[in-house]
Amino acid sequence: MTNQQKSHEALKETLLDEHYQKMSPGRNKDFRTFSIASKMLDIAGKNAGRILDVGCGFGILVAQGQKRGKDIIGLDTSASMIEGSRDYLRSQNIDPEKVQLTTVEQLIEQGES
Repeated sequence: MTNQQKSHEALKETLLDEHYQKMSPGRNKDFRTFSIASKMLDIAGKNAGRILDVGCGFGILVAQGQKRGKDIIGLDTSASMIEGSRDYLRSQNIDPEKVQLTTVEQLIEQGES
């Protein structure tokens, strides 16, 4: 890994730390979330259609799915979680509108499938 790549990884780590502490003050960060998200995407496989992450929280599954080319969106009913998710997605160069402040019921009423 080059020094530039190390600096980039350190910056991502710092942004994630800040985001996590903002959203969950006083809690230890749990990197198992990344592993779980990765395994979930592996299970979805190459032929998965649109993926819906209900209760998307920090947006980690959405970010990893987008990086893998999946058609994935996230929903959450917490405005602060959506705000934090959008900050995280921006830090990963992913469209922050991939997460929405809504419920599954509202999504259905809008005609989304």
